[in-house]
Amino acid sequence: MEIRKIRDTFQIAIHSMAVRPNSLQDRLIDAGREGLCQLKIEDMPTEEMKHDFREVSKSLIRLMEDSSAVNDQNARETANLIYSLYCEAQGEIETAE
Repeated sequence: MEIRKIRDTFQIAIHSMAVRPNSLQDRLIDAGREGLCQLKIEDMPTEEMKHDFREVSKSLIRLMEDSSAVNDQNARETANLIYSLYCEAQGEIETAE
């Protein structure tokens, strides 16, 4: 998948988490359903991004199975990883230009 599409998917997820009034766990579930679930670990261009996205994916799967399975701290860590992945994708774009 093209890096701009990956970056845009993370950007949409961040926006979704920022504007919705639900719990962070519910906002993460929405972000997953609205685009993150379409990404694959293999789509990530660096090993660090693959590692971070693997952690995000595990957390989203647990949340979708049972939203109470992820506590507030773990939900914040997942949201922070999504933001970090967005920043890394943006950095990859800037480096390529």
